Amino acid sequence: MPLVSDGKNLQLNISEMKDVLNALPHTMAVFCEGVHGIGKSSVFRQLATERDAIFIDMRLSQCEYTEIAGYPKDVDGKMLHLNPWWRTQIEEAAKENKNVVLLFDEMNRAHKDVLQTVFQVVLDREVQGWKFPTNVKVWIYAAGNTGDDYDVTMMDPALVDRFFRFELRPSNDEWTNWAKDNDVHEAVVQFIMKNDNFLDPISNLDDTDEKMQSRRSWTKLSDVLNKTPELVNSEDTTMVQLLAAGFVGTKVAPKFAKFVREEFAQLTAYDILDKYDEMKDKIEKQCKDGLPEAAANSSILVELCTDVLKKEDGKKVSVERMKNYKKFLDIVNMDILCSAWQGLMGHSKTLEVINWLGKDEAFRKKVAAAVSPNMGG
Repeated sequence: MPLVSDGKNLQLNISEMKDVLNALPHTMAVFCEGVHGIGKSSVFRQLATERDAIFIDMRLSQCEYTEIAGYPKDVDGKMLHLNPWWRTQIEEAAKENKNVVLLFDEMNRAHKDVLQTVFQVVLDREVQGWKFPTNVKVWIYAAGNTGDDYDVTMMDPALVDRFFRFELRPSNDEWTNWAKDNDVHEAVVQFIMKNDNFLDPISNLDDTDEKMQSRRSWTKLSDVLNKTPELVNSEDTTMVQLLAAGFVGTKVAPKFAKFVREEFAQLTAYDILDKYDEMKDKIEKQCKDGLPEAAANSSILVELCTDVLKKEDGKKVSVERMKNYKKFLDIVNMDILCSAWQGLMGHSKTLEVINWLGKDEAFRKKVAAAVSPNMGG
C-alpha cells in the first residue's frame, strides 16, 4: 500500500480505509475527514454490514448536548441522566451479543458543548458514568468534512492528536464499479467514465457551483433519470440540463446535457450481446474504428459487456452472445481489442468465451497482433 499524503493527513481510498480500520483495535479512536458527498457514512455502513454489526449514525451538526449525554433528571436528590437513544440501542445490541459500529458524523460542525461530550465518548469510552458494554465490540468512529467545505468548529489540537486520522479519497474506479452494481443510470456512469474530473467537488475553489458536483449528487440525479427515461431518450435535452444544474451545478450541467444529446445513444451491453444485427448501424456509427469518439465509446461498451459476461452466475454463455461479441470486436481498434481480450482473460467465468473465440484462426491471429505490442514484444 503506497503512503499518500498531502503533507498533513494520510490519504486512503475506500479499499485501503477498510483494510486499515480492520487492522486497528476496536478501542482505537478514529477520525475520518473528506470533502462532502464522497460517501463517508456509506463506507462506515458497509463496514458494519461486513462485520455483521449494528450501525448507529449520529449527525452531530443536528444534535444537542442532551442527545449525547442524556437528559438530566433528579432521582432522590441525585442528578442522573436518562439514556439517550443511541446508548439504549448499544445496550440492546449487547444483550443479543451483537457488535456495534457507532458513527459520530459531521463532528467538526457540532456545537462546542456537544463536541466536548463526544470527545469523552470517543476517547474515554464513557459518558456521565455510563460505560460501554464489554461483552461485545463497539467501534466508535468520527467523521467530518474538510474545513474549506463548510463553517467548521475548530477542535483542540491536544484532543485531535489522540485520534488515528486520515482523509478519505475514494478512487474513481471504486465509484464506477459501485455505480454499475447499484443501478446508477448508464448516462451518468458513462459520462463520469469519460469525464472523471467532474465526479468530486473542487474544494479549493471559492465558486460554490464547483462544489455541487459530488458522488452523492450524481447518484441523486441518476435516481431522477431512472424514473423519467423519456428525458434521456428525447432529442431535446433542456430538461436534462435543468435537472443536472440543480444537482451537480450549472457549469457541469451543459456538458452533461451535450453528452446525453450527442454521445450517449442508449447503447448498452445488451444491445451488443443480444441485438447486434438489429442495432448494427447505431453500433458502427458510434464504435467503428476511425470514427470520432469511436475509441472512447467502444472502450466503455467493452467494459460493460465484460461485466455482463462475468455475471452469468455459472450459466453457459450462449453461442449467439459470443457470435455478437465477436462481431463487435471485429469493428473496434486494436487497442480496444487488446483491452477486451485481457478483460476476458481475467475471469474464470469467461474462459468458455475465450475458447470459443479462439477457434476462429483469423480472429486468433488478430488478437495476437493486438496483444503483442502491449506485452512489449
